[in-house]
Amino acid sequence: MNVELPVEIQVLAPGFEPLRQKVEKNVAGAIAVQLVPAALHTSIDVVVRDAPGPETTMVSASRPAPMIRRLQLRNDSGVCG
Repeated sequence: MNVELPVEIQVLAPGFEPLRQKVEKNVAGAIAVQLVPAALHTSIDVVVRDAPGPETTMVSASRPAPMIRRLQLRNDSGVCG
């Protein structure tokens, strides 16, 4: 292909950034280009809600205080020991 120089070439390929390159001199054979992977632009929708409080159940029970019993042991003579 005969083209008058300088010329600008544009290369487009899915998944790659578009490339524009200026060719100013005659090149023997093919022109090599290197494509750069396209930047991935995406978005994520995030929904934020108030977290429910911990489900706590308060149980109140009236318990009598533990009873302390004093035991007195007697021997056969009737004397406490």
